[in-house]
Amino acid sequence: MQEALFHQALGLTQPWDVERVALDVARSRIALYTVWRANSAPCPACGASEQRIHNHRQRSWRHLDFFQFVALALTLAGEMPVLACTRILRCSGNALWRQIDAHVKRARAEENYAETEVIGIDETSCSKGHSCITLVQGLSNGKLIYATPGGGGG
Repeated sequence: MQEALFHQALGLTQPWDVERVALDVARSRIALYTVWRANSAPCPACGASEQRIHNHRQRSWRHLDFFQFVALALTLAGEMPVLACTRILRCSGNALWRQIDAHVKRARAEENYAETEVIGIDETSCSKGHSCITLVQGLSNGKLIYATPGGGGG
């Protein structure tokens, strides 16, 4: 099952396949073992067809690990619209929003407003259609404490 998940996540097509997945928690590493399930292939240099496969050396490549991917996704989402992030990261909007929501909930649970003495509350327009948002912000430190869709009653 893990193999099929990583096969799809990597965007592999036949005859490439994920043969084995090995998790090494101590080293924070996931090793994916891919295999070419064919005896021949077109030459990548000249395009000649049906070239026999003769080199089966094990090789290692380092790519962004999962945690770096999440960090990259969250960084991009903080700088641009989520739709643009999904195009760059080649992931669904739902998957990215789930990551964002999980990290926001975790960060909000760790927030501490004990030092906040003065707050400001403002309702402001967030789009041309008179869609408003109400913001509660600590005035001394600039921290956003709460945001919610506003009434727009003006």
